[in-house]
Amino acid sequence: MAKEQAGKAKNLRDEFPGSIPLTGGTGDMYKWDTPGQTLRGRFLRLREGSMGGQLVNLDNGTDIVTASAPQTLADALDGVKAGTEIVIRYIGEAQPKKAGGRPYKQFEVVALAPSSR
Repeated sequence: MAKEQAGKAKNLRDEFPGSIPLTGGTGDMYKWDTPGQTLRGRFLRLREGSMGGQLVNLDNGTDIVTASAPQTLADALDGVKAGTEIVIRYIGEAQPKKAGGRPYKQFEVVALAPSSR
């Protein structure tokens, strides 16, 4: 068995700059529960979560952040290219227009122009 290095183990992202992680982020799962919550970072990808549902990975410059991506957010991120700096703001839950429908989460998503980065 290989000995572990003293201190913090080097991760693959450090070894391979510019790589895109294919597994979870390096931090905690970010959950959308309070209107006004905002995430900003470089979009990496949407992926299928291990328990179903979609997840989004963002690089905020310090960590890879993983957040749940309800269908409304996944739809907004469809077509965003990896590397694009984005801001996601959780607006809150909305009531469906059709009777008997389930409430859903609303988001505002913007791609930042190079001059605002």
